[in-house]
Amino acid sequence: MKYGTVHQQNLLKKMHKFYKDIKPYGKLLLGKYYEKKPTPTDIDNKIEYGLYWINDHIYFNKVPKKSTVIMSVNDFQTLLGLGQIKDYINIITCDNPRNTYANILYDFYENLFENDIVNKIQNSDVIGFNVLMGENVKLGGNVKIGNNVIIYNNTIIGDNTVVGDNVVIGSKGVAYDKENDGILTRFPQIGGVRIGDDVEIDSFCDIKRGALKNTIISDGVKIGAYNNIGHNVFIGKNTFISNRCTLCGSSKIGENCTLWVKSTVKHKVTVGNKTIIGSNTYVNKNFLGEGQTLIGIPAKIINKKY
Repeated sequence: MKYGTVHQQNLLKKMHKFYKDIKPYGKLLLGKYYEKKPTPTDIDNKIEYGLYWINDHIYFNKVPKKSTVIMSVNDFQTLLGLGQIKDYINIITCDNPRNTYANILYDFYENLFENDIVNKIQNSDVIGFNVLMGENVKLGGNVKIGNNVIIYNNTIIGDNTVVGDNVVIGSKGVAYDKENDGILTRFPQIGGVRIGDDVEIDSFCDIKRGALKNTIISDGVKIGAYNNIGHNVFIGKNTFISNRCTLCGSSKIGENCTLWVKSTVKHKVTVGNKTIIGSNTYVNKNFLGEGQTLIGIPAKIINKKY
């Protein structure tokens, strides 16, 4: 294995400049594959030469070969003790992997932060007035876009989908980390939005783009007015969302669910298929069963129909 200080001339000749420049961000433990600059991506998206971060050593087995991963010193020591360190993965150890990952992306991947560049689109029978769109926006057949809509980069909208007035799709998610000096830094938001077929999105909704993967709204979903859909959210097929609901980042809503007025789902919480969430309900933990009705703050299962 080649982990340790890199000093061999042949390594330096083959090593991509990226690995030479990131030394101030943490201790670099070089594996076999270092000739290409890695591509930032989510831990669930397995690609060769990917750049990942993990906050627990148990996720190390999800990192594919030829990749680079940022982790804490403690997690590295744990993996070393378990004999699980592999020489086909490059490792960067540091005190705060999430912050380090964010700083590396901001400093070495400037091209990824062009999602906020939008251009005005000529109105037509299917596109309203004052519509702004970014790059790599794809609209399916028979899509209708209302007035004053903004659609940022890397958004795909399926067939027969209707977007109401004053909707924003692909805006930055609300995800901040504190640096050691207490300054808040936004975690990079470089994902996109994928909206399926036969979706309806009513006025004044804000749909955030994914951080490292995509925010997904599946086929047949109906969304009322004034809803906030956080980054990395997944909404299953044929789910109905009433007005003024909030789906916090990385929450997952199953298929054929119903969310009534002003309901909120906490970040990283999963709700099973055919779940009904009552008005003003706050779902703060997973409810994985099918066909449950949730009411209250915090949410509790009730047996009667809502």
